Amino acid sequence: MPYSLSFSPEFYGDPYKAKKRTMPRNIADALASMPEEEWNEMAKNVFGIPGRMLTIDTVMSKIIETNTCSNLGPRVEVWIDEDGYYSVVVYD
Repeated sequence: MPYSLSFSPEFYGDPYKAKKRTMPRNIADALASMPEEEWNEMAKNVFGIPGRMLTIDTVMSKIIETNTCSNLGPRVEVWIDEDGYYSVVVYD
């Protein structure tokens, strides 16, 4: 069952200070932690551009527009696209 995003600003993180992490605690870090192959595929299929041209800031804007997550528990799966085909997991 999908839910709307209703989290504090800290949950989103700072796209300009994002770091790769095994268990990301915010969306920016989760995006920075995506495997390169998945990032490139998502860039092509969701944004229509090569992965090297896509920024975390742009993806975060899309996440805010999509406004959906799969659960509200301690392992939140945040949708990037409207169909939920691409997502990131945030551990809280």
